[in-house]
Amino acid sequence: MTTNEKVLRAFITEKLEDMGYTADEVVLKTVVAGVSLREGRSNEKEEVRSLKLKEATDGTITARHFSLYNLLQVSNFDYRKLLIDELAILAIPVEQKVKALLAILALINNFFEKLSYDFNAVDAKILLAIYHLENRNQFSPEAVQQSYLDEFGEDLVGKQLERSLNFFVNRRVLRKLKDNQYRLREQVSYERD
Repeated sequence: MTTNEKVLRAFITEKLEDMGYTADEVVLKTVVAGVSLREGRSNEKEEVRSLKLKEATDGTITARHFSLYNLLQVSNFDYRKLLIDELAILAIPVEQKVKALLAILALINNFFEKLSYDFNAVDAKILLAIYHLENRNQFSPEAVQQSYLDEFGEDLVGKQLERSLNFFVNRRVLRKLKDNQYRLREQVSYERD
């Protein structure tokens, strides 16, 4: 048994116990046969990524980053194989079918929670300032600072902008270019309530 299979079995056992069920060998074998975990490699061109900025009527700014990259790679969970392999689930007794389906749903739910990330209020404001830049394909920290000042009437304190830009690069929202320039990597939507 591989390490990934052991991890998957431990996860399924724990989640089923949390729901008041016991994971027996038939359930474990069925789910492990339909689910494969493997290390992800990100292909930037195939990633689904977006940034949703929202401004409420009270002036509150929120930002949510949605990225399949947050899971490392969604193909770690092979949905098609699971659906095709439904015959294995149909062949087991009803109680075990329920357990297998609950285990699969728990696994999907656990991964999907990691698809989005909510930024704090300051970072959300900085992202909105970036959104309002004329050129989001190449901009400097100074341009972001000026946009922030124009938008909110205040300067960013200390190294806040530098910390936030580095954080955005680490979260893969921005790409750092040459000469201290940045580029937005996300599809951005903006809503006002």
